[in-house]
Amino acid sequence: DRLLCATGPPVKPTASGKIRDIERPLWAQWAQEAAPPRKPWRSAPELAAASGVVTEFCERHPGLCAEPTAGELQALLGACRTFTASVLSRALCEQLSWSGGSEEWQPKLRALCVIQHFACQDGWGQDIERKVVRRAATLLEHLAQEVPQCRERALTILEPRPLSVRTYAL
Repeated sequence: DRLLCATGPPVKPTASGKIRDIERPLWAQWAQEAAPPRKPWRSAPELAAASGVVTEFCERHPGLCAEPTAGELQALLGACRTFTASVLSRALCEQLSWSGGSEEWQPKLRALCVIQHFACQDGWGQDIERKVVRRAATLLEHLAQEVPQCRERALTILEPRPLSVRTYAL
């Protein structure tokens, strides 16, 4: 009366005909069945709006000075407060990647400055930094190793340390 599933753990039909995993406790299966369906990820328009704000900020660098001023960063912070940390971290990860086709280092440096500035503000900004590091650690490592202009900031973001010790120089 025990059936083996070729692609998974052993299963057994129940009296109602449903098949259940006999290696997982019933409470775990019931909890999974009773759990409300997961909400879809944030809307595409919200991500598009956040990406637009981040891209506009990062791609617009006057002349030879790629690093944003404190005033520019504060203005961006105000404009981004309406976005969730998850959406904004995704937009920043997009900016750190080369998916847009641009191979310039200046927008990447500006994105790193944004991440650092937001992380110094409050829990929301620190959450953004954590999410970026989790999602884009490989990109940050690449920037630290292969892009000399971004090395210091990328390494600082990747360096684990207590949140209370975070200070970034602009």
